[in-house]
Amino acid sequence: MVHRLQPDAVVLNNRKSVPLPPGEDVQGFENDLPGENTAGFNTGTVLDGPKETCLTMNRTWGYVPTDDAYKTADQLLDTIRRAWSAGSNLLLNVGPRPDGTIPPREQELLRTVGSRLSTRK
Repeated sequence: MVHRLQPDAVVLNNRKSVPLPPGEDVQGFENDLPGENTAGFNTGTVLDGPKETCLTMNRTWGYVPTDDAYKTADQLLDTIRRAWSAGSNLLLNVGPRPDGTIPPREQELLRTVGSRLSTRK
């Protein structure tokens, strides 16, 4: 139905079904990279097609003020490189505060990673 209503929409579900169920366009990997299973979620086959890796900057998906276990900029850059090497898009989650602002630590990490990426060719 999604494709009927929005033909150019991309449908992704975090399933590892092989082949992808009808109507799904991308194979998703949550908190892991294609071909790895460090989080215990990715036990399926990696398909030859569009892939997306969805990761957090710390331990949680949403805003949790007590979660200060942030990855370093170097760790995030390494993850970006590994995602690209695996042919995967990287969706890096941020957890906005209730007022919609991005926490300062996440802003700092995003700026640092963006700056380092913009200087690489």
